[in-house]
Order: sequence, then structure tokens, then C-alpha cells
Amino acid sequence: MGGVLVCAVAAIGGGRAWCQQAPATAPPQAPPPTVPLPGLPVAAVDDHAVLRSVTGLFRNKDDGWFARVGGLGDGNGVALGGGYRVSTAEGVLTTRAMFSHREAYLVDADWTHRLDRDGRWALSIGVSERRDAQQLFSGLGAEPTGVESGFALTTRTADVAARWQATPWLQTSFGVAAVKPSLSQSTNESILPLHSGYSPADVVGMALQPTFGVVHAGAQVDTRRDSRQASYGRYAVEWKQYDDRADAGYAFRTVTVEVEQNIALGAPTRVLAFHGVAQQATPARGAAVPFYFQPALGGNRSLRGYDRQRFRDRSAFFLQSEYRQRVHRYASAAVFLDVGQVGPRFSAMRADALLTSYGVGVILGKEGGAGLRTDVAFGGDVPVRLVVGFSTGF
Repeated sequence: MGGVLVCAVAAIGGGRAWCQQAPATAPPQAPPPTVPLPGLPVAAVDDHAVLRSVTGLFRNKDDGWFARVGGLGDGNGVALGGGYRVSTAEGVLTTRAMFSHREAYLVDADWTHRLDRDGRWALSIGVSERRDAQQLFSGLGAEPTGVESGFALTTRTADVAARWQATPWLQTSFGVAAVKPSLSQSTNESILPLHSGYSPADVVGMALQPTFGVVHAGAQVDTRRDSRQASYGRYAVEWKQYDDRADAGYAFRTVTVEVEQNIALGAPTRVLAFHGVAQQATPARGAAVPFYFQPALGGNRSLRGYDRQRFRDRSAFFLQSEYRQRVHRYASAAVFLDVGQVGPRFSAMRADALLTSYGVGVILGKEGGAGLRTDVAFGGDVPVRLVVGFSTGF
């Protein structure tokens, strides 16, 4: 404001007062930016902080953005994407989107609300849309003689479920859902389209895909408390009842039992692993099970020596055994054996008709986390099959 008026009075002899205008004080100014001179060291970037930021995106545990790299299942190729998570007093909202180079994708959102202080009871509401872009159908049974054909399956789901964590190792769930499947042409144009190889009369569910109302329940026992734990067991059972809303005769139920057991052989770096899955789809009286809901074997998740979804029927099981040897912090070698079979029902399966494949593999990734796995499988429908996927386990 132009300065400050300063006045003083003489202390001796009643001297006269005098005043003068004090110069205004200039506001402080930021120092000019420092430019490093040639030859002087520049502050180094904290590489560890950058690495922690990147790995934090893939850890997918905290609120905020996270990244995902992996597979969406057999036939969908490598998928990239991510999501966002936010926690509030009302619950946890998680959104996610993943897309692959084969035009497969998964988009979903899930809201989970704890019903008690300990979080043992929880309610979740979720919606999702998933497209499996390159699925295969070669007929039904353990010896399919049909023409290999391709199709794409898009599934829209809305689900409400309650979860009860009865103990640290036991979890149960119950819920209802609406499921709308839709068939379309495979994005792999080198494969014969499904409608060209088969007629609607030959393949149940090919002509009509109604909306299904689903009631489901499940339970899981998991003794693993740490991702680095070498010995643990996981045992799960899931039941689903499907009722088509168009009364097209597609009412059925499915039961899936899964067992996984890892045993450390003297040291955490040597593990003997077992994995088994049994699935049964049972139609209601006078009804049928659509082919795309029937269990299938073949590919990098079951019989690795055979092409994906090579065998399909209302009943299926497979057993996998594997020896893993960790040779580096981020690398393991494996030797495996797969056994399985499909049929209209379990009583129709024969022990002398088991399907088998075996081979060796290399697993790249941190113990207990997702990583890149490459298997060389033998004993299938071709002499040697190379299987590559994002998984450190089965």
C-alpha cells in the first residue's frame, strides 16, 4: 500500500516529534530453478520406489487402481486389463475389465457388504458380461466322431449371494442369479462354424439360448494360510439348479467337486501336488442340458495332451498329479500326469477307456502367485502339444 508511516518522539527535553514514510517491503520471491552444471551429478531416480509402485498395481489387495495380466480361459488367448477398488463404510466396490487379442473379454462389477463386525457374514451383489471367443465342439462322448467346429459364447450374469466364514478354513455360500447365454460365430475364421457342421436337432441348445434362473450353494475347506505355504489342502463342492425362463425344456442341475492337495517333500522347494475335479449335469425329467453347459475336457486346465474342449458330455472327471522342483526364486520345473474321462453318467464310464496325457513343464513366477507356465505334453491326439498359459499351478 505504498509504505508504512513511522513516528518517534524525543525522550529528553520535550523534543519535537518526527515522522517519515518507511519503504514498502517487497514480497519474497521463489529462488530461480537450479540448473545442473556440466559435470555435476544429478539426483538419481529411486528405482525401488518405481518397482514398488508397479508391483503394487499387480498385487490387487489395496484400494485404488490395479492391473491384471493373464488368461480368460482356454481359447481366449492372453488378456490384459485392470480395475478399480474403493472401500467405504457401506462396503467394498470392485470393477474390472479384461480384453484379449482374440476379441474375448470380461467386464464385471461387484459390491460386498459385511453384515457383522468380524466380517464372517457378508452379502455380495455382482453383474458381469463375459465373452469366450474361440470355443470348440467336436461332438459328445469319450470318442467324439463329429466335425471340429467353433463358436463364441457370451454370458451375462447378475448374482446376489451371502457368504459365511464359519471358521478360518471353512467358507459356505448361498445365492440366486440370472444367467443369459448367447451363441455367436467364433473369431477364428479358420475353424468351421458350428451351424455349418451341425444342425439344431443334433446339438441341444444350439437354436435357442433362454435366460436361466439359477439357485446355487457351495462350501470350501482351505487350509492354506499363506501364499508361500508348500503343504495345504483345498476341498470344494458346488451345487447349481438351472431353470430356463422360456420353458424350453432346459431345466437341469450341476454338481462340481474339486480337491487339491499339496505335499512338501522334505523342503518347501520340492512339492508333490494332486488335483481332481468331478462334474455332473443332470437334466430334469423330460428336459435336456444345453451343450455349452456340459463339462468338457482338454486344454491347459485338464487333459493337456488334447486340444481344448476335445471331449464333452454330461459327466466328466479328471485327476492330475505333478512333481514340482523350485530351481530359482522365480522358476520351477514340473513333471505331470493327467487322467480323465467323460460320459453320459459316471456309471457308464470304463476304467479301460481312461484318457491320459503326461509331460514336463517350466513355471515362471513367484511362489503362490500367478505367472507364466509352459508345458510340453505327450499322449494326446497329436504326438507333442505345447501348452502356454498364465498359471503357476494346475
